[in-house]
Amino acid sequence: MIPAFPRFAPIIKSHKSHVDLITRRYDPYSDFNFVSLFGWNTDGKTELSILNNNLIIKLKNYTKEGVVYSILGTEKLTESIQTLMDHSESLELSLIPAVIAGRLKQLRHHFSILEDRDQHDYIYDLEAIAELQGKNYKKKRNLAHTFEKKYGADSVFSLLTLSDKYVQKEIFSLVDRWQQNKKGPLNEDELIGLKNVFHLHKHVFGTGIYHNKELVAFAIVENLHGQHAMIHYEKTDHNLTGVTEYLMKKTAEHLTNTGYRYLNFQQDLGEQNLRAAKTLWRPMKFLMKYRIIRKNYHGSDL
Repeated sequence: MIPAFPRFAPIIKSHKSHVDLITRRYDPYSDFNFVSLFGWNTDGKTELSILNNNLIIKLKNYTKEGVVYSILGTEKLTESIQTLMDHSESLELSLIPAVIAGRLKQLRHHFSILEDRDQHDYIYDLEAIAELQGKNYKKKRNLAHTFEKKYGADSVFSLLTLSDKYVQKEIFSLVDRWQQNKKGPLNEDELIGLKNVFHLHKHVFGTGIYHNKELVAFAIVENLHGQHAMIHYEKTDHNLTGVTEYLMKKTAEHLTNTGYRYLNFQQDLGEQNLRAAKTLWRPMKFLMKYRIIRKNYHGSDL
């Protein structure tokens, strides 16, 4: 069981049912998604607590040193926010879902509630991605067609069994090639995160493109409540023109055929290249998030 606040417990697999019991009441925010929390616990320091039946998360900051606290739930919300704020070492709470922020008008005398665009989750219409119709998708459609025309005869879309050690090896090999193409340093956190997610293989599945029997693209996907799905990882071999678009189209086709309508592709963290790439897929909306900051706190990033 997840302990009552102010005690915290390091996240473990058996916490999933308790976390899911809370998160399924709300839109599927990526930061509170159990697979995401467990997967990105790359330093072993992600912790959970329950405060007035609300889920409290403590995890490392995505983009800088330090930790962040956040809350999901609406029970005794004002009291819970004030209690958590008193406990927070950074004098602010982050990753606050819009459903929470919208209920905190009475706190505005003491706290600033600021929209955090860098953390908004991108939500897409799966049918639109599956079909790639219309002028908004012209470039994506042409790239998917280019891949199919150049490589389609020797390529196959496949569902990946993530418990299979050979499939895991194929995925790590592709990640290594992707990193070499980027000519950047190896992202150890990403490799650790992948290994963590493989431990949750019963709750996720993979989609992939094989070209000449070699894995050239993959996504790790989770089916969620409310006809939503979420992509946790996605990597492609950019030496094959259009492979990213083809993977996304085929993944969306599979999801729509199994009854899903919406795709959460998580946030962009303020990375401009990532923001541009996610915007080109034409999000239908965002799951908005906020920061709650004491008004007497003058942090350098405000």
